[in-house]
Order: sequence, then structure tokens, then C-alpha cells
Amino acid sequence: MFRQSNFYQFKIESAWNGKGSELYKLNQYQEAIQCFNKAISINSKIESAWNGKGSALYQLNQYQEAIICFNESISINPNFSSLWYNKGKILYSLKQYQEAIKCFNEAIAIDPQNEIAWNQKGRTLYTLKQYQEALQCYNEAISINHIHSFAWYNKGNVLKKLKQYQEAIECYNISIFINPKCDGAFENKGLILNKQQKFMDALSNFEQALQLKTTAFRFKYKADSLFELRRQQEAKYFYLVAQGLGLGQNAYIQNQLSKL
Repeated sequence: MFRQSNFYQFKIESAWNGKGSELYKLNQYQEAIQCFNKAISINSKIESAWNGKGSALYQLNQYQEAIICFNESISINPNFSSLWYNKGKILYSLKQYQEAIKCFNEAIAIDPQNEIAWNQKGRTLYTLKQYQEALQCYNEAISINHIHSFAWYNKGNVLKKLKQYQEAIECYNISIFINPKCDGAFENKGLILNKQQKFMDALSNFEQALQLKTTAFRFKYKADSLFELRRQQEAKYFYLVAQGLGLGQNAYIQNQLSKL
């Protein structure tokens, strides 16, 4: 009878946990949390429910509550690389960068093939302006998964900071080849080309970035290229668009408009 009771308890907690996971995939985070709570109320040692709840809280920007959940998960299963990664990701969002790096190091120590932990450690080091160390992390991520689009993109960003522009462009090109919707790669590639006075190529990249995601700065960058190409009416139009999208007080744009 005791075994049968345990079996039914396991079935119920698994059902709530599974439902929470499905709701999470549908971006229904509050409903997912309710399901994970049900599973946890039946079995407080169900690590995957704590992890799922923490992930849902992260999506809702409830970072402190998410950390509590990941700490619970880690206390149950300290040898699961993804749990350390998830905690590190939260700490990164809280700008606790050194603590985040410790978590990514734990994740990597458990699973040296955890490419996303290498990538996120690189992002954290990049934020701390430790560019060479960040570059090493991105190289590790790429060596594990050579079609990791974001690792190529992030490596390009480091090389751009180090003014290794051709190498950066090569990384952005690979990132775009893997993921044609990597809008940041188009934008940053355009900025390098603009710096190299390759204004037509820069313009093309800014337009590609804008097709994927509209931002005020991208309209400004497009206007800069048009300005250099002496397409003054078009440049003026896009500077005004950039102003309308939030750059109305931008002194640089105001100065550019005074020249048109």
C-alpha cells in the first residue's frame, strides 16, 4: 500500500511539473509557476520543478525570487551544470558579475562542453572589459559548437572593441550565415564599414538590421551613411525619424540637421 501511495504521489507531482513545463513553453509564466508550486507542495525535493519555477520567475524579471529557486535546485542536485548556469544568468542580470562568473565556472567544471556557459561567461567578462579573457571563452564555445551564432556574434563584438575590424566582420558574416535574423551582427558590421568609409556597404547592413528590428539608433546610422553619400534629403528624413523615436535631444543629430 505504501509503495502504491508513493507511486500515485509521483504520478501527481510529475503531472503538475509536466504541465508547468508545457505552460512555460507557451510563455504562460504565471500559470506555469502555479503548476510548479503544486508539484513542490507534493515533493519539495523535485529539483526540476524548482528549476522550472526559477526560469519562469526569471522571464518575469523577478530575479531575487528566481535565485531562491535555483539555490533550492542546486541544494538538491549540485552536480547539474544547467542549474549553475541558470543561477549565473540571474546574477548577470543583477549586475553581480563576479558572482555570476563563479556560477559559470561551476557549470563548466561539471560539464566542460556546456557551450552556453562558456558564451555567457564570455559576455560577463566582456561587460567587465576583460576582452582577451572573453575572447577565450567565445573560442571555447565555438570549438564545442561551431554553428553557435551568438558566440560568433559575441566574438565579433570583442574583436570590434580590440579594433581588429576585418576579423570582427568575418565573425559577423559567420553569425549571419548561421542565423540570418541576427540583427545585431548587421548593425555592428555596418558600423565598422562606416568607419572604413565603405558607406554603401554600411547602408546595406543598416537596412538589413532595420528590416529585422527598428531602433532609433539604426535610423541614425542609416542617416549617417546617406549623409556621407551626399543623399541629403534622405539623410534629413531618417535623422528626423530617429529624433521621433527618442533621439530628439541628441546633439549630434541636431548638428547634422543644421548642415542639411
